[in-house]
Amino acid sequence: MENIVKTVENNIKTVGNDMKTAGNNIETADNDTKTVENYMNIIGSDLKSVVKELSPDAKCVRTELKTVKKQLKQMKSAPNVGKDREIESAMFSQTNSSIEDASEVLRSPRAD
Repeated sequence: MENIVKTVENNIKTVGNDMKTAGNNIETADNDTKTVENYMNIIGSDLKSVVKELSPDAKCVRTELKTVKKQLKQMKSAPNVGKDREIESAMFSQTNSSIEDASEVLRSPRAD
């Protein structure tokens, strides 16, 4: 009978230790979650800075892309599309130039 009581006591101690371990694991997980939240806030802040830095370039690219869109509409509605390869070639060349300008803005380092 004494052995059974000791076994039960040991099992209770084991359960208590397991509960402490589980509590510690929960606390660690909570701390890890807080750490991740902190990193997410830092990343969010960094992204805001990047957006601020890119904003002038983005406006320039947006303007270039609007120009491209406008040129493509003009090309589509031009009366000689499909008939005059020289006109089409000139329009595509102009559009290509606008796309290259926009791409160059993205590739070049900022001149601050």
